[in-house]
Amino acid sequence: MMPHHFKMLLVVLAFPFTYFLGYGLYQGYLDHIHVVTIPEANTARIQHPNYHLVALDALKHFVELPAARQTAIREHLAVRLVDFDVWVREKRRIPAHLICLGENHDNQTRTFLAQHVFPSLPPDHLMIEATAEETIRIQNDTRAYVPLLGADISAILKQLPKTTAVVGIEQNMSQSSLSRERAILANLLGALRADALTVVLYGALHCGDYEGWLYDILTNTNASNLPDQISSVRVLGEHQDGSLEAFIYFLDEIGMKKDNFVITPSRKLDEWLRGAFPVLNDQTLDHFDDVVVFRP
Repeated sequence: MMPHHFKMLLVVLAFPFTYFLGYGLYQGYLDHIHVVTIPEANTARIQHPNYHLVALDALKHFVELPAARQTAIREHLAVRLVDFDVWVREKRRIPAHLICLGENHDNQTRTFLAQHVFPSLPPDHLMIEATAEETIRIQNDTRAYVPLLGADISAILKQLPKTTAVVGIEQNMSQSSLSRERAILANLLGALRADALTVVLYGALHCGDYEGWLYDILTNTNASNLPDQISSVRVLGEHQDGSLEAFIYFLDEIGMKKDNFVITPSRKLDEWLRGAFPVLNDQTLDHFDDVVVFRP
């Protein structure tokens, strides 16, 4: 008969074994079998009612300004809010450039990137938030929907020229002695060419000027293979952020309505506007060179 202590050992080990087996099977199902249906985007104009109060307050104070000041703000916005197509043409004229493109990991953002950004701005290198091994798996996946951090990456990859090198720069197991941001930086620099157009597609915090995050330490490194121009860009949907939704409502109401556009340079928005929309300023505008806004 089996010794009692051996039976107890089997019982103790059964739970973690079952858990990890089940988790592995579930992840395999998500990665290789599961078919995802992407819901249609909500196009309601007001989706963040609490932030809408900020827009209404800004409009109230705007109409109280002298006419000359209102005109000056509109003229300022006409310069700072650039049509997306104009902005992307200017970016394309800079062949040696590193763009850290901060995204939300969702299907609306990835669809915009696939349909508008990468067809207009095909990079020599696309660096993604995946390890080298994960990147190979993603590139070999033939499904219509290939998940990366909860959203489809396949549409973006299909838009890239065959000459674009897709590189996974996420921290791997061999880099456990490094912080995550330092590991990502090491992988980025290991694949970077100073004479190429490189787009680093990562979560927004990594690409913003936030202390200790990737873009912050990247701009403070002295690596010899850095291109002359490095920029941080935030891609954000109209309704993905309440403070942005409020700002766009304000723009529409004062006759400055635009389709897809870019706030550039985002840190130089008029002082009155920065005060009227403090959350947008403090959380987004102050941390990126440009903010790309896409609308439904």
